[in-house]
Amino acid sequence: MKMIKTLLIILVLLFLVSGPVFAEGGYTKIPVPEEEFEFENDGFRWYRAEATEPIENENLMEYRGIDFYPEPYAYGEGGSDLSLEALLSIEEVNFVQVRFFLYQDDIDSTEIDPGKEQMEELKRVIRRIHETGRGVSLKPHLIVDDDRIWGGEIRPSNIDEWFSSYQEAIIPYVQMAEEEEVELLSVANEMVTLWRYSDYWERVVEMMRDHFSGKLTVKMNSWWQESYFRWVLTFDWFASLDYIGMAPYFDLVGKRNPSLQEIKDGWYDSRHGMNVVWQLEEISRQFETDIIFLEIGFRSAEGTSMEPWNYEEVIPRRGSGTVPSQKEQSLATQAVFEVFGDKEWVKGMFWFYWPTKVAIDSTDTSWTIPAKEVEEVIWENFRKEWQESLDSEEED
Repeated sequence: MKMIKTLLIILVLLFLVSGPVFAEGGYTKIPVPEEEFEFENDGFRWYRAEATEPIENENLMEYRGIDFYPEPYAYGEGGSDLSLEALLSIEEVNFVQVRFFLYQDDIDSTEIDPGKEQMEELKRVIRRIHETGRGVSLKPHLIVDDDRIWGGEIRPSNIDEWFSSYQEAIIPYVQMAEEEEVELLSVANEMVTLWRYSDYWERVVEMMRDHFSGKLTVKMNSWWQESYFRWVLTFDWFASLDYIGMAPYFDLVGKRNPSLQEIKDGWYDSRHGMNVVWQLEEISRQFETDIIFLEIGFRSAEGTSMEPWNYEEVIPRRGSGTVPSQKEQSLATQAVFEVFGDKEWVKGMFWFYWPTKVAIDSTDTSWTIPAKEVEEVIWENFRKEWQESLDSEEED
C-alpha cells in the first residue's frame, strides 16, 4: 500500500512538471515549458516552423494582419512566445496587431489606470515582430470593473476629467510607439458612448500627432440600424485620421449554415435590411479616408454569420445551443475577401484572433484561427493579388 501511494505521488509530480499536452479536446492549464511546443498533430505549416519574412508584392492587400490577442496568457507568459513564433512563420502575414490594456474601476469613473507594468513586455514583443520584417499595429483596450462591463458602455460622470485622464494614460504608450517605430496606432477602441465628443477626440488626435509620426486609426463598432450609420457620418474628427478602423461584426444572414453566396449577399442586404458595403463606402467617401478592418473574425460555430459579435455561450441568441462549425467560419471568412478584397477604399484586414497558446480542439467554437480550416482560407486570400484585379477592372 505504501509503495502504491509513493508511485501515485511520483506520477502526480511528473504530470505537474511535464507541461501541457496539446491534444484533441483542449489544453491543460499548466504553464507551457519554453523549450517545448507539443502537438499530437503536426500537419500545420507553423508547427515547429521558423520565423520568416513576409512575402511582398505591390498587388497584395496592403495590411494583411492577424490580431495576436493575449488569451489565455498575457504576452510573455506561458507559451505566448512560442505561439508568436508560430505566427511569425506565416509568410502571408505582414502585420501583427498587439494590445495594451487600460483600467477603469466602474461605468462612471473618470480616472484611468495606465497599467504601465505591461510596457516592457510590449516593447519586447514589438521588437520581435519587427525583427522578422513585419509591421505592428498597436491598439488600446479599456478594461472596466475587472472586465465585467464592456468599455463601450461607460458613462463618465465628468467628461472633461475622463478625457484628461485618458490622454495622460495613453501618452506613455504613444511615446513608446514612436520610439519603437510602430507603424499603426489606434486612438481608441470601441468607445461607443463617447464617439460623439468630436472636439475631445480632436484633441486626443492632436496630442498623438505631437508624439507619434506613424499612421493613426480608430476601432469602430458595427451597427444594425440605419440611424446609427447616419450618426457616424457626423463624427467629423474621423477626417483627421489616416484610416478609419472598423470591426465589421454585422448581422449578415437570418439562418444557420448559409451558403457562401447567401453570406456575400448579406453584406449588401443584411439581416436587418442594410447595405453594409454601401454604408462603409459612404463613410470612406465622406471623410475622404480609407478603411481598414482593424478587427474581423467569425466563431467556428453554426450561426456565426447571424451574429459574428456574439461572445455568449449560446449562438445565435435564443438558439437551443452552440454547434461547432469550421465550415461556416471558413465560408464567412471567404465571403469577406470576395466582397471587399478588390475595393480600393479597403486597405486591409486584421483577423481575430491568434491566441497566446495554441490548442487543437475540434469542439472549439471561439474565433481562434490556428489549427482550423479557416487558416488556409486566410493565407490563400492574403496571397491573392487583389490590386492586380482592381487595376484590370479600371483598364476595362
